[in-house]
Amino acid sequence: METIRGRVILLLLCVYPFYAYIIVWHLHMIPEYVSGLVIYGLFIELLITKFRNNETLRIPGYVSILAIFTLYLFLSKIFISDIVADIGIAKYLYRDDFLRTIVALLIIENTRFDKKAINLALHLLFGILLIASVVSIIQIEQPLFFRNGEWLNGYGSIEKYEEYVSQLGPDYDDAVTHVKEGYRFSIYSWTNGISVGLDALAIFSILWGIKSLSKIKKILLLISAGFISILSSSRWIILNFFIVFSQRIFRSRKPVVYSLLLIPVLVASIFAIIWGAQYFGFDYNQFFKERLLSKSAGTRFYAFEVFGRVYPHNPIFGTGGADTSEMLRLIQGKTSQIHVGWLKLLYYYGLIGGLIYLAFIVSILRHLYNEALRSRYWGSFFAILAFVIANFTLVELSIFYHGLLLAMLFSRQLRNQPDSSHSSDLALDFSDAIPLNRLANQLK
Repeated sequence: METIRGRVILLLLCVYPFYAYIIVWHLHMIPEYVSGLVIYGLFIELLITKFRNNETLRIPGYVSILAIFTLYLFLSKIFISDIVADIGIAKYLYRDDFLRTIVALLIIENTRFDKKAINLALHLLFGILLIASVVSIIQIEQPLFFRNGEWLNGYGSIEKYEEYVSQLGPDYDDAVTHVKEGYRFSIYSWTNGISVGLDALAIFSILWGIKSLSKIKKILLLISAGFISILSSSRWIILNFFIVFSQRIFRSRKPVVYSLLLIPVLVASIFAIIWGAQYFGFDYNQFFKERLLSKSAGTRFYAFEVFGRVYPHNPIFGTGGADTSEMLRLIQGKTSQIHVGWLKLLYYYGLIGGLIYLAFIVSILRHLYNEALRSRYWGSFFAILAFVIANFTLVELSIFYHGLLLAMLFSRQLRNQPDSSHSSDLALDFSDAIPLNRLANQLK
């Protein structure tokens, strides 16, 4: 049963964008809720198996801290705000991303994944990232191609929908705004708007961390991730692309020398990607003026001003995840929320919740860092690091994203061979590692 459990969750995470498309477009359901049912079912099987075999459930420290934070959120939304009372305890727990994340992480930490499944997953992820880059290119000329368009149902075209929602007020639907401003979500719009940054770049990081990739695959991987990042038209995604790319410099024994060799490759790749995108109709001048240099970056600075005014009202325990009337008044007509995740965390859950969540972030990064030191594989660490840095420009505290969960999975399962020049490195016991010769041969 352990083998089946491992293959089910691995397959679910690898094909999640297409799974989400089926769930949304054909079943008209929410992917996170349906995947939650699958994960809870696998967790029950895990507990039964552990009980039958008289084994102990492994609970890493970072999962324990996340569980404490999840409990704190639940209690704060009962006693500080009315969120739980408004939707009901059962429905709240069913919808809770953090609870699903805890269960998924426990499954990952207590499952031994067979080597064949891991190898096939790597091939699958590589292919999916290539497909995602092609879809991003197609969306230059056809912005609604493979895009979640349920909001268009009954209107027939984006123009008719825009005419309808414009009558509702000056702040019409974000979905229309995103299309008009050139945001491209590739294959990831069926989950949510930031999945293209968190999931695609996490998968890029996972694969980019494999040293045994052939040169052709490295180039294809770099160009594919570059297309997805640049065509997304989101500054934070482009920044995270550079952060993930830098792991090859970071893990080198001579980072300064290696950076002098690698940075020109990155610059050349970026110019090649931009030139290629222009060939397919990408307006580089519009992208540079209206996106990279747009005034929307000011909303991040304004977030500090709003935070400074509203945080002192509930500094210790926060608002229980609810927006106060004062905060809504301050942001009206200027932005949609406090656009800095770390500030929103303190505003919603106070100093207590902020410290607990910070402890979780430090713990998970330390966990991945120690794993990377032992295995010399940095792909997973940089995937989560990019998530942490992203929260300086967006708001997302949950890591219930298939790319991020895959990063946690591969941190234990994927072991990278050391460089030939480092043959004197200490030999470690990787009993569940992929055979390096087989991995190298299959990925070439």
